[in-house]
Amino acid sequence: MSTDASSTAAPAEGAGQAGRVALVTGASRGIGRAVAIALARAGCRVAVGYGGDAAAGAETLAAVTASGASGITVGIDVADAASVDAAFTAVE
Repeated sequence: MSTDASSTAAPAEGAGQAGRVALVTGASRGIGRAVAIALARAGCRVAVGYGGDAAAGAETLAAVTASGASGITVGIDVADAASVDAAFTAVE
């Protein structure tokens, strides 16, 4: 059984995501931070959502922009509908 190398090759960084916008909640640390950075490397513009630690959100944004992507930070409490609405408005 042969395999086609083109079907198993990893996509190039930035392939397929250019121009997309991602709002990542919990992006100030841990898994959320890793997701935000990965999306930035894939070509997305990233909104770094943080709960209460604006400084940690800013650190993630620095990593996002260091990868060549643009982004913003946005405070968000996902348990508060008004906060979620405000975050989406800021991203738009």
